[in-house]
Amino acid sequence: PSGMTIVTGVTGNSVYPTDASDMELTEVGETAELSPQVVNFDNVTVTPHRVGLSCDISNSAIDNVDFDLQAHIRGKFNKAWRKYLAEKTFSQANFTGNKGGFAGLAKTGTITLGAGTAYASILKGIAQFVDKGFSTDSLCLVIDAVTEADLKLEPKQKGVAGYVIENGKLCGYDYVVSSKINTVLGGDSKTGNSNTNTSKIYPTSLRYIGIGFFEYLKVQQHGEVR
Repeated sequence: PSGMTIVTGVTGNSVYPTDASDMELTEVGETAELSPQVVNFDNVTVTPHRVGLSCDISNSAIDNVDFDLQAHIRGKFNKAWRKYLAEKTFSQANFTGNKGGFAGLAKTGTITLGAGTAYASILKGIAQFVDKGFSTDSLCLVIDAVTEADLKLEPKQKGVAGYVIENGKLCGYDYVVSSKINTVLGGDSKTGNSNTNTSKIYPTSLRYIGIGFFEYLKVQQHGEVR
């Protein structure tokens, strides 16, 4: 998603400086001496969550297959990584360990398709998010593929040209498509009564639109395939 940072060249604990104060303009006389304002920074120490996988391949297998086996295995690694990252970042599942910003959240509104109100409802939801102090510069919405298809055909308003998704933007903002936004752990009221395995994720009964700010996510890679 927009804003996620890949961290490289870092050793030891990762500490990020965070601007913890604002500055204010004041009305002063033409020749008055200005008093300097102080900008304070907090150092935020992140909590790392290490993930990994390995796969043993013999030299004999590498030598005897008729395709690039190492490249094939690298592709498997990358697929597993994308799946893990999407699940942990976008799922509403309230995992015990590493989990994303949507974990355990309750919905803040309802969006109705076909009534000509979806565009206004989504913009209102974004405004509520921004009012909490988040910048729209790194804002990214999360939807599933079915919702994307619906919103590409959903007019902004009845009798008004344009669609909710057009020119690669959702209401003018970046968005990412992932079915994981519509998943929770078993036993959650958002899924069916028969889905009770609390260690497994299940699809939700409803579809959701997530409004995210992903600059807090830092991904750091260690190790290599050899």
